[in-house]
Amino acid sequence: MYITKKTSNKLRLEHLLASNDLKSRKTNTIVGSLFAIGLGVFIAGWGNTVVTLNCDRQHEESCKITSGRIFGLLPARSEEIPLDELEKAKVEDRISTRRRTSSGRRRTTERTVYRATLITDRDEIPLTETWNSRSSYRHEQVDKINDFIDNSNQDSLSLSQGGNNWILLGFGVYFFLAGVRNYYKNVKRVKLPVDCFFDKDSGKMFLTKQSPSSNKTETESYPLDQIKQAEIVSTRKSGTNVHLVLQSGKNIKLDIWGSENNKQEIVESINHFLQIDNNA
Repeated sequence: MYITKKTSNKLRLEHLLASNDLKSRKTNTIVGSLFAIGLGVFIAGWGNTVVTLNCDRQHEESCKITSGRIFGLLPARSEEIPLDELEKAKVEDRISTRRRTSSGRRRTTERTVYRATLITDRDEIPLTETWNSRSSYRHEQVDKINDFIDNSNQDSLSLSQGGNNWILLGFGVYFFLAGVRNYYKNVKRVKLPVDCFFDKDSGKMFLTKQSPSSNKTETESYPLDQIKQAEIVSTRKSGTNVHLVLQSGKNIKLDIWGSENNKQEIVESINHFLQIDNNA
């Protein structure tokens, strides 16, 4: 806001580029919000890959491995194995080493991780590229697959795994909700001052606000004798800005941009107009 009119009876502050300023804030907020929402979906979904194994002995006479990211919605892999080539399944294991620094000392921990692999007459095909420490779960998968291979009376087999990485899901939900909250708070709910008019003829101050999400404005009015003073308020989050302090103790933020000298000039002009001593 800048002073656009100054007489003995009237004082007006306006955003000279209010429309462009609001559009810029709206655009920046929407972009930031969509980025956070998209990042949340990406983190939650990309890390939650769903892998399925579907075997059909009656019609297809094959086993098909499919995997999809974002809870299976985005296809990532598809592989079909004829049943007459499938020999068995087995559990693979390996040692996973993790190194970390704690209290200035490097520590190494080891653990055994597992995955299920299908054996054909040509090669070995991992059911999933990921390894984990759930040995009993992997053996249970392998047992079901081998039972299907050995039992010619079993017509079909369907296994599914994944989609339960709760850590990534938690981070994803956090960013998603943060984006939604930022959009709702700064675009839908916030109303920015675009015009502040002090009028001694009516004895009132009129404050017009506009939402970045629309062109609609609303105007509030306050008796001039209820304005205690104008002052510069400094906060860690928003920096310095000009506030009107009412006799009731309520603070009204005027959203003044520009240099500290400009803010100080506006404070002095308002207080002088209201015949308030800045040094009181």
